[in-house]
Amino acid sequence: MNTSSCPFSKPETCIPVMLLLMAATPLAGALLSQYGFNLHPCHLCILQRIPYSIVMGLAVLYLLLGRKCPHALKLLTLLSAALFLADGGIAAFHAGVEWHWWQEKSWWPWAANLLGLESCSGTGAADSIEQLRAMLMHAPTARCDQPQFVFLKLSMAGYNALYALGATLVTLKITCNLAREERHHAK
Repeated sequence: MNTSSCPFSKPETCIPVMLLLMAATPLAGALLSQYGFNLHPCHLCILQRIPYSIVMGLAVLYLLLGRKCPHALKLLTLLSAALFLADGGIAAFHAGVEWHWWQEKSWWPWAANLLGLESCSGTGAADSIEQLRAMLMHAPTARCDQPQFVFLKLSMAGYNALYALGATLVTLKITCNLAREERHHAK
């Protein structure tokens, strides 16, 4: 078989497909544990899914439209690396919540507000039946500070932090290789 005719032998196709798979893998694991093993996500678990979803959307968008722009592939890898890093930060923060490294909002008020940590504590009180109903309808199904699954002393958030860090490093390496190739072809 002539590999030059295979679309996956070209970086313009291979890299976005690889990023798509790198982002889809942890999402598939999260959905499998949620729907297959009945491990309900907390608020921070849900937030960890967002950067992966964005990477998937960007990769598909690139595959559909981005090949015409000369710097789109490098932009895709840089944005993906930033999103993987952000996901790793959310996951590391979540692991810290699970390990009770920061129990009060006073430690990181900006992170607690941004990530909705107050919705994880379950300490809110309702002043009326309407408030109680609203709280119950929007309450997370699991607490952020109590991991539902631990293997080798790491929770799913801990494993996600490690995975996201690895994905960040791989994506940055790809970006550096693309920049090196671009400089080489410019000479």
